[in-house]
Amino acid sequence: HIIEHNEIYDTVRETRDHGPFNSWGREGFWCQNHSHRFGGVSHPHPVMIGRMPEQTIIRNNYFHGIEGYLIGDYRQAIDMDDGSTNFHVYNNLCVDIAISIREGENRIVENNIVINPVVPFGMHVLYDGNHDVVRHNIIVTRGDVYHMNDAPPTQPWLEIDGNLFFNDAKPWGYKPYITVQPRGEDQRKYSLEQWQELGYDVHSRYADPMFVDPDHGDYRVRQDSPALELGFRNFAMDFGLTDEFPTMWVEEQSS
Repeated sequence: HIIEHNEIYDTVRETRDHGPFNSWGREGFWCQNHSHRFGGVSHPHPVMIGRMPEQTIIRNNYFHGIEGYLIGDYRQAIDMDDGSTNFHVYNNLCVDIAISIREGENRIVENNIVINPVVPFGMHVLYDGNHDVVRHNIIVTRGDVYHMNDAPPTQPWLEIDGNLFFNDAKPWGYKPYITVQPRGEDQRKYSLEQWQELGYDVHSRYADPMFVDPDHGDYRVRQDSPALELGFRNFAMDFGLTDEFPTMWVEEQSS
């Protein structure tokens, strides 16, 4: 599946759970030990990829919340839920809502822009050696950078690096934390420096991404942006239907 070039908003207003995109990957590899605080049991990577040999791609989309609408506790723009495997998520703009990965394997989440999500970027109930990658993303947040529930006990257990973090509140005096709740333990909050000592986000930075014109929806970064130094690459901001779509649709239906 390829999901691309959409503007997606005004969704999930009744349940206030999950997100505009939500996947559930309970294929044949699934066992209950993967989910919901029962303790992770890692399955061999070839087995999981064998069940999902073709990659699902989510790219070049604009996900955003609703002005004045309080988003629910579990709401994410792209929610790869229980057992979702073999995804490539890139070049997406997520405003007011973020990205979440749960149990599963081989999710590459890179080159996305997340702006002030109500619920932080989430990595939950993961396990050692799951081949996940989170890199070269821009995360602007007034809360935590990441929130991880039931994190495995060893480090590092996935690749997280080259990300740029920023708080756009003025004056900028708050550096967000990474909140981790290991299985069966209380929450821990890490500064970026402490997080880097564990082997994560070693090259990531706190800095202003220098967006071109965020007030008018242009979240490309300027040529002197530190995000480019970390590996981020600009992508087009022309999401959704084009101006000629109504005419094109009428002509196609009448022909």
